[in-house]
Amino acid sequence: MIATVRTLLACSDNRFSITISDNVSTDDTVRELKEIKDDRLCVFSLDKKIPAYENYNQVIQFADANYVLHILDKECIDTEYLVDFIDFLEREKPNFGLVDIFGRNTTERFCKYSKGVSSILNGGGRGDTHPSGFYYRKDLYSLEYERIKPIIKDGNLWVLDIVSAGLGARYDSVVYYKPFITYNKSEILSGKTMSPYTDKTIYWYGGKRIDSLKLFIKTIITQNEIGRIEKEHILYSMLEGHLLNMVWTQVVFFQDKQRCNHYGIETRKIKAKESINWMNCMIKDFCKEVKYSIPLRFLKLSIIYVKGLRSIALLNRTK
Repeated sequence: MIATVRTLLACSDNRFSITISDNVSTDDTVRELKEIKDDRLCVFSLDKKIPAYENYNQVIQFADANYVLHILDKECIDTEYLVDFIDFLEREKPNFGLVDIFGRNTTERFCKYSKGVSSILNGGGRGDTHPSGFYYRKDLYSLEYERIKPIIKDGNLWVLDIVSAGLGARYDSVVYYKPFITYNKSEILSGKTMSPYTDKTIYWYGGKRIDSLKLFIKTIITQNEIGRIEKEHILYSMLEGHLLNMVWTQVVFFQDKQRCNHYGIETRKIKAKESINWMNCMIKDFCKEVKYSIPLRFLKLSIIYVKGLRSIALLNRTK
């Protein structure tokens, strides 16, 4: 984090600031941050530890800005692209969106999505995209967070996805396809020690994806701005996205070792039996929550299930 902050502050542009909410950390990071003398850096230390989703909201409320960009990972940010992104915000005045979708940023561009199905599935994500960051008009974020707070009261890592999905029902979104958040190449080249893998921490762990899907379902079902047919399309797309995410992400990681280094983790290949069990649990929970299109349900779920099995087969062939 320190290196990332110093790199950003080396940029001469004064149209941005960096806001950090320290959630009762135990290392020297806060001390080192406070030694940096720059008015664009604001560090807040919480008195007591709070759930991650609350801290996501807290840091955005701390920020003194019209737009907020929430960076999810410990990555390096190209300051030239950061300046371009600020220009983009001032020029286009978007409502919210995603930045730097992994694997899809080979062409520098931005894509607009109309409110409703398109904005929810692209700007909010359907469970199978992993952006490097989420950006929002701060006022819109605050209003939507208050609306969904009862839904996420148990705490969930995907609160930003949920906020974006809710906003997508009422606002257009813009996805900024530009490789402006990059791998930390110095750490990769130095052979950084990997953190131990645990099922409780890695994001494609089946239980976490099921919890995430349930929150997406509750968010979409409670939207009065979209009709039943649209909701049905969105929900089945989200089921497919979450289901394939549990498996497909692992395929990508095994084929691209750089990403394991980038995240600083070790990983394990989940066995086919385990993957199928998670897939069955996800579909079962989906059927409990979603009652639309009963006559077509078997066909739709069968197609998604077959796609899941194909992904599991591919994973188990991956070395």
